[in-house]
Amino acid sequence: MVRIESWEEGADGVARAKTPGGSLFRLRAAYWDGALAALELSAPAGESLAAGIELPAEALELAAEAFEAECRAAALLARAEQTRRGLEIKLAKRELSAPAAAMALDWLAGRGLQSDLRFAQAWIRQRARRRAEGPRTLLAGLASRGVEREAVKIALAEALSGEARLVMAGTALELLEKKERDEGRVRDAFLSLGWKPSDLREALDSRRIDG
Repeated sequence: MVRIESWEEGADGVARAKTPGGSLFRLRAAYWDGALAALELSAPAGESLAAGIELPAEALELAAEAFEAECRAAALLARAEQTRRGLEIKLAKRELSAPAAAMALDWLAGRGLQSDLRFAQAWIRQRARRRAEGPRTLLAGLASRGVEREAVKIALAEALSGEARLVMAGTALELLEKKERDEGRVRDAFLSLGWKPSDLREALDSRRIDG
């Protein structure tokens, strides 16, 4: 157990806890219950987080570690969309524990700051503009990046329905034709991406109409 000498909580929910000897911990009070649960500890009966109480030192350290994980993950998210799995791997490389990372990522996802669905949507848009892609290759690409299954399902349904499907199929066909002149090989390559023969017919028909 360690005694809290001072406790100051800001408007952003981030608290500063000082213990005897001058150690300073930065954490969110929101991480406290998670830290106790992860360590299978009980909170002091009838007491809230405040100066003068004694707390399990290991829980205080874990809650502070979760806030550190949050800050590191938020910095990565500020640069680009990230998958939860990708952030877990990056935080682990920085020697942040799995319980700390889980609490931080739950907090970020709960506030819409991290989203596997947004990552999947952005990744599909970028890939489809530059490469010949189809249902099979998009699914494999998202799965290899650890995108959550429900997010993959929703993102693919959006990208492969209606007019969006026709546009993507047409783009894939054009990109394949730039690499290969033989119609048979183009067709085989197109179908290997996961498109159906009907998608090929519709893409060709659309080209004739536009022309």
